[in-house]
Amino acid sequence: MFTGLVRRVGVIKSFRHEGKGLYIVIDVDSNFLNKLNPGASIAVDGICLTVTELQNRSFSAFVMNETVKITTLNDIASLKGRHVNLENSMQIDDGLDGHLVYGHIDFVTTVTSIYMEGYSRIVGFKIPSEKRKYFVKKGSVAINGVSLTIKSIDISSFSVSLIPETIERTNLTLLRVGNKVNIETDIIGKYIENFIRGKYV
Repeated sequence: MFTGLVRRVGVIKSFRHEGKGLYIVIDVDSNFLNKLNPGASIAVDGICLTVTELQNRSFSAFVMNETVKITTLNDIASLKGRHVNLENSMQIDDGLDGHLVYGHIDFVTTVTSIYMEGYSRIVGFKIPSEKRKYFVKKGSVAINGVSLTIKSIDISSFSVSLIPETIERTNLTLLRVGNKVNIETDIIGKYIENFIRGKYV
């Protein structure tokens, strides 16, 4: 489990297909690396992965093919050299400064607009019609693993406001219109829907 507060931005150094998935190697500074152990959970652009190996200034993780298919890792051509948001898993005594993020991506969507509003950068995204019900104004959403508040919403899109701190510390600073991002909607809405529908599977 994570909070959506990015701790570092790493760079995908290399990747290789193996068996039923993809091994990726991510470069990151030693201070962050020292907090990791093989077997630990880590969010990579919001995707919950398991650290498989630690190197001098990098770590490896294995991604199942099913996860590759439904996330931005599916864009193999742009993987090498990609900047990715990193967050190590939340500890029981950590504060919850963002919101509960599980690292299970719901869908990939596209940036539709970017403009400045004062010191903030307003970024708009498409919403698939079947996912619209999980979005509420001033509710939470994780974009590439970053916990954000929904600024505005309509039938087919929503926007968030990126403050200078978020722009400086995450890979969202690199977003351009047409780029793809990982989206995880707030788990609370899913639990409520499940309870109301009486679905227990």
